[in-house]
Amino acid sequence: MRSDRGLIRSGGVSSLRYKKKQLNNQDTVRYVHDFILKNTEYAQESLDRQDLSGDVSNICGVFVNKRAVCKGIALAAKWLLDQAGIPSGVIEGRVIRPEIAGMQKYIGKDSQNDHAWNVVNVNDVWQYMDITMDLGASQDNKSWIAYDYFLRGDAAMAEYVQYRNPYIDCKTEKYSYFVRNRTIFSGEEDLRKYLRYCMKNRKKRLYFQVEESLAQKDASAIETLVSRTVRSGFRWRYNQKLHIYDFMLM
Repeated sequence: MRSDRGLIRSGGVSSLRYKKKQLNNQDTVRYVHDFILKNTEYAQESLDRQDLSGDVSNICGVFVNKRAVCKGIALAAKWLLDQAGIPSGVIEGRVIRPEIAGMQKYIGKDSQNDHAWNVVNVNDVWQYMDITMDLGASQDNKSWIAYDYFLRGDAAMAEYVQYRNPYIDCKTEKYSYFVRNRTIFSGEEDLRKYLRYCMKNRKKRLYFQVEESLAQKDASAIETLVSRTVRSGFRWRYNQKLHIYDFMLM
């Protein structure tokens, strides 16, 4: 297949097979996430024209042209995960758009679907992975990689998409970036301890999620809390749907 040659030239298959020997399943899934994100541009022009046929919606968009929309990205991720022997699937659904009044009730028809992502089995735990959304959140020519939508559960997905139940249990976020790195905070004191730890260890990135008690605060209040601890300048973004803060220090 034409895309095989393009992928092998880019180091995807050979690197993945080599990495699989070194990494556990969770890290292999992250390698797939990062490989696609670093080597793919979102084909916005195809979306603007409402022409999603052809390569942008299949694996050739990623492996040959390096331009794809969500379905092509999700199919490419599944293809790579298949090579690594990691069970996965492609889920299609609809992005929630509160600005559109009177949206038709979602019943899972193909005509209603406008987004695609993956469901992945990591060490017998099913979780969702939306590389397209992380592609949109990544910064600085993808050197500042987002993991907002990496290995998330039903609750996180319900904040921005509607989809038919795939009949699997995705309630846990055991392998999400924030659970694994213990960067989910419910109180200001715990957040301050994290910020002081980052400063002591000269971290360049402050990347965390807050729970409901802190999520009720205005984003500028969290920015002020960070600025009182950080002595250098920084750039930052806020994912309002999932209450995620991402600060990059200068």
